[in-house]
Amino acid sequence: MAKVIPYRGSWVEFEYDQKNILYVRIDRKRKFPATVFLRALGFEDDATILRAFYTAATVKADGGKFLVKADAGAVNKKVRQPVAHPRSGDEILKKGRRVKAEQLEDLRKAKIEWIPIETSEMDGAHTIRDLADPATGEVLVEVGKPLTDEGLERLLGAGVDTFDVCFPEKEDVGGVLLETSPKTPSRRKTMRCSRSTAAAAGDPPTLDSSRNLFNGLFFDPTRYDFSKVGRLKFNTKLYGMFEKDWPAEVHDRWRRARTARPRARTSSRSFVTCSS
Repeated sequence: MAKVIPYRGSWVEFEYDQKNILYVRIDRKRKFPATVFLRALGFEDDATILRAFYTAATVKADGGKFLVKADAGAVNKKVRQPVAHPRSGDEILKKGRRVKAEQLEDLRKAKIEWIPIETSEMDGAHTIRDLADPATGEVLVEVGKPLTDEGLERLLGAGVDTFDVCFPEKEDVGGVLLETSPKTPSRRKTMRCSRSTAAAAGDPPTLDSSRNLFNGLFFDPTRYDFSKVGRLKFNTKLYGMFEKDWPAEVHDRWRRARTARPRARTSSRSFVTCSS
């Protein structure tokens, strides 16, 4: 489906299977779930991964109806009733219309924190973190699970009326990461796999040696390098042609790459390819 081929270093290939599970291969070796790869890159848990790839929406249940927090998670949600400026009375959001990104600033200036949305807008909602009983700490709905009527009833019964959710099927990523997350091995099994990988590379089978092996593959600039041309191609493939649309941290990396000391030779071999 996709390949990341650097100027120097290991190739990374992504592929689906028939069950919509996303896998990774490093240097065309044995495949493993992509969520394991993401955790090795620094994403601590499923909640961190989901927040990185999906837009989180904070929702509040109120008497069988729902309100969404007036931030990025509210964009494209259908408004249940008109929302007006509390002082001037000017209508900001019309009933039955969807929230636009440019309207969020007007809501912020009016100090409007919550937007009433249609109940149907909650279809397809999945939790983006564990939702627990505040009194006992018992997890009522696990991260990445659909927010069903039964789960919602349990939450409200425990006094939890505000929760963070995402809508995978309404985003470009789709539900692939939610399908892949359950395939992520337990921490103990992951440690055993890491040790086996390190042993196969000729190092003593310890957690430190496997961590050093992975860091050497992807975080050592003398062994892994996109080159300036490759970095530019990677950024435009993921974030668009225009630098103004790139996230701030991507801007910073690109600025450092452009001002880095030039190498003796250049190449445009690094690239990202995608195919269906």
